[in-house]
Amino acid sequence: TLLAILLALVIALFFAQRFTAPILSLAAGARSVAQGDYSQQLAVYRNDELGRLTTLFNHMTAELNSSHIRQEAARHYLECVLESLTTGVITLDAEGRLKTFNKAAERILGIELVPLWGSNWHDWRGQSPQQTLLAEVFAAIEETANAAKPVQVEYAAPDDARILLGKATILPDDNDNGVVMVLD
Repeated sequence: TLLAILLALVIALFFAQRFTAPILSLAAGARSVAQGDYSQQLAVYRNDELGRLTTLFNHMTAELNSSHIRQEAARHYLECVLESLTTGVITLDAEGRLKTFNKAAERILGIELVPLWGSNWHDWRGQSPQQTLLAEVFAAIEETANAAKPVQVEYAAPDDARILLGKATILPDDNDNGVVMVLD
């Protein structure tokens, strides 16, 4: 009887391993996908429900990877377009924090925006004379979000005085309700 119990235990462990291995593999693959690795492709060892589930997982990750590659290509394309513009483009999130900008915006404003990245433009007033002026320009341009026409704003850049032409547009709900500002 001891031999029968040991044999039953070995057979039970074998089938438990055979049943849990594909599930553990799927769980590890799902963790990898959750961390951004869309290239996961798992080996399909069985032709049952778990094998079909693994095949569907592989199809899903291949589609996610393809979609991710297309999205990155579109993002890169837009970055190249924005960098080639002579018009300044600035985006703010819904709270007014500086999200993105192109080199033309820095050139037009005559100031580096990198140190201000992530900060709220409403808080720039009083930080320095240049940031206070920049906040006033942003306020004037933001007021055009619901207007049809752009606004002309006098701006004293660090090197000279300029007249800027700016227009703001509110981004759609699926883009954080932020604002894009365009200036010349």
